[in-house]
Amino acid sequence: MNLYKVLFSKDDLELFSETEKVFFIQAGTILNEVNILIKLLILSNKEAENSVAAKAQHSQSIFFTSLLSGKLWECWMFLQKAYFQSRLAKEYEILLSDEAQRSLKELKTYFGKDNLIKNIRNKLAFHYDTDEVNNQIPSMMSDLIPEIYLSESQGNSFFYISDIIRLRTILEYTGKSDAKVAKETLFSEVLNIANLFIEFLYHCLVSMVDRHKNIKLEEIDIGNPPNINDITLPYFLNK
Repeated sequence: MNLYKVLFSKDDLELFSETEKVFFIQAGTILNEVNILIKLLILSNKEAENSVAAKAQHSQSIFFTSLLSGKLWECWMFLQKAYFQSRLAKEYEILLSDEAQRSLKELKTYFGKDNLIKNIRNKLAFHYDTDEVNNQIPSMMSDLIPEIYLSESQGNSFFYISDIIRLRTILEYTGKSDAKVAKETLFSEVLNIANLFIEFLYHCLVSMVDRHKNIKLEEIDIGNPPNINDITLPYFLNK
């Protein structure tokens, strides 16, 4: 695989305004984090060899989806302050590609109304909502057998009973009655919004560099990375 290193120096960065510098650094951080979480989500969202491992994989996938949802909501808050409320929105509107402008328009539409990502962020991503647990326990206990799996290795213990709460909350937010459909709905929606952010922010950064200097690239060969279809992120591991 070949990468292309941008030949960019500290002197080049000094050509940026203070507003551009902050946006440039923070947007790069966001792109790194979102890319990492997308990979973890895809790697954990795969079939397992037995029913317990499948439940653990499912739990892991839901966790990464919730975490990515939280990050995406914070990304939108970042754009409110660092892009829309600054001069950048006007300065870069005509510099962005059609794809970037289209992505931003879709993001505005999505976050301009009540949405799944906001609800998941507020209830599941970074908070342990006791009211949500209290609301879900009666129905959970009436039709499910609590499942807990303990291991001599603490890291391999798995409390499936706790993730049933998370799953049922997601069922409510997606409006789906089937657990599999609800998970697929969440997975698809979060990945779609993540890709819109990537498209928009990536083109913003390229436009910033190109605005102040013509981009020059150095090609670098990093060898052959593994195929994502050949890798799984299992829950249970031997030490």
